[in-house]
Amino acid sequence: MTRPWADFSTVDTSADPDAHARYLEGMALRMATLRAHSLAQLPLAPGTAFLDAGCGLGEVVIDVARRVAPGGRAVGVDLSQEMLRRARESAAATGSDAEFVHGSVTALPFDADAFDVASSERVFQHLTDDERRTAAGELLRVVRPGGAIQVSDPNHEQWALSAADRGAAQAVCGWIARRGRSAESGLLAGALLRDAGAVKVDIEVSPVVIRTLTDWFQMLGMEGAIDELVEQGELTEAQARDFFEDLVERDRDGVFLVVGLTYVTTARAPAAP
Repeated sequence: MTRPWADFSTVDTSADPDAHARYLEGMALRMATLRAHSLAQLPLAPGTAFLDAGCGLGEVVIDVARRVAPGGRAVGVDLSQEMLRRARESAAATGSDAEFVHGSVTALPFDADAFDVASSERVFQHLTDDERRTAAGELLRVVRPGGAIQVSDPNHEQWALSAADRGAAQAVCGWIARRGRSAESGLLAGALLRDAGAVKVDIEVSPVVIRTLTDWFQMLGMEGAIDELVEQGELTEAQARDFFEDLVERDRDGVFLVVGLTYVTTARAPAAP
């Protein structure tokens, strides 16, 4: 089973890279309001040099390229050549001068002080502790003194699900928390950037509200989750059946509800001495 949310480091070797692309496209739609709010916290103006580390399909880079014109530069870097190919196609189709470069957030292929602003969205959750520390240092390295850095990531330990069977709901939320390498990446991002040398760290916490069963499956990759919990002995088959029927009924009646938290951490590189 392809689970695109689980590991974006394997996109280019995946049997179904389209699944990763569909997931990112769906997330872009569902997270559009939060993304717009996050970008509004950044000093984007004509002439600004902007980097999106872990750009995926490149929609943020293409958007920012318009904001920083004329005279600016919008660059996306990603580990996946397939994602970059699709991003370049999108840029060409819209006449955008957005740039896309192959590379890793833990070893950004740019000189020091190359950008005014660097951001990374929903990437740190896929990194180990050591990789997150390295990536934070890399974001600061490529930003000029006084430049802005932003890391936007969820906290998968803080999902809450409305369901009649509270034990089953807690088991499912625990499954979600185990889905990535860093369940608390959003919560820890502020201290991570501070420890890397960032100053003026500001942390905003925004709810992510999921109101339909379809969005729950799309955003959190829940396909097969309940079956896995049965296989692992955390739910009985009867409990799983009743639990899912309850969710379907709530979805039909308009009271389906899942709530999580995303942390948007914005900081500055230290000013030049």
